[in-house]
Amino acid sequence: MSGENGDAARILPELTLANEFYWTSGADGQLRFQQCTACSALIHPPAPVCRTCRSAESVVTAVSGLGRLIGFTVNHRMRLPGLEPPYVVGHVAIEEDDRVRLTTRIVDAEPDELRLGQRVRVVFEPVEDVYLPLFTPTGEPGGSELPRDEIVPEDMRDDEILINQWLADDLRIGPGADIALAYFLADAGAQLVEQTNHFRVRAVVPMILPYADRSLMPEFPFPAALARKVKAGRLQ
Repeated sequence: MSGENGDAARILPELTLANEFYWTSGADGQLRFQQCTACSALIHPPAPVCRTCRSAESVVTAVSGLGRLIGFTVNHRMRLPGLEPPYVVGHVAIEEDDRVRLTTRIVDAEPDELRLGQRVRVVFEPVEDVYLPLFTPTGEPGGSELPRDEIVPEDMRDDEILINQWLADDLRIGPGADIALAYFLADAGAQLVEQTNHFRVRAVVPMILPYADRSLMPEFPFPAALARKVKAGRLQ
């Protein structure tokens, strides 16, 4: 598919009843999220229950469109459909609830002038029937302290792992469960050898990367079939 500016084969989100409000929100220039009416937490990606308090009552609410740049990388080499390098991939914490982070593009900014903690605001790129939420610096001087992660990486042991809600639902597991992650490596003879590592689930998180710009999303899903529950020392 192609966008208004002639981009060829641009990767766009599939609109569903659950996410259409988010991907079309930019039509009036406002960024919107699902919000829990019980605890006021923002829920992203959209879900049937609040991940903070487990309430099933929620509404769609408009936010300021402001956030903090908490991570970024400048891509000089990898070309994606409709995106010519160099471009900046950024991680933005939303101002109203910094637990919501969007992986998106930072536009209209010199990469050398970007700083962690810098304030950014949303701008929308219309492509066909969706509005991709991108971010640009507000121009305000200085920055702010980065938001604290709910689970600090330094606090995790080597045998612990975070999994996303989708995988937890698929395996019907939660924090404290033992799982095995299997993957394939090439040995010296170029033969694929399966290797398995065992982990304990430290916590379930909404998503590893809740993408704001679907163009940046990998083509392959997380291999849930290779993640298996462990019981009594045996893979299930």
